[in-house]
Amino acid sequence: MEFFDIGAVTWIPRKCPWWVPGLSVDTHHAQQLEVDRIIRRDGAFVAHSTRHLLQARRRETGVDATQGGCLRSTAHC
Repeated sequence: MEFFDIGAVTWIPRKCPWWVPGLSVDTHHAQQLEVDRIIRRDGAFVAHSTRHLLQARRRETGVDATQGGCLRSTAHC
């Protein structure tokens, strides 16, 4: 994801707070100034992220939940 101004860098985490938990203009002012310097110097700030896809299946009826089960997850990057 590319950000071309510091306003976008501060706006996106407010709309998607799970992307950067605990981010605040007050507590992360120095880091935001550094990102602003990067944008002014390079023209953009590039952020990379990883996503995971989980697949789950419902346990079959009659299966004792304490004996394990058939929950499977698969991660894709």
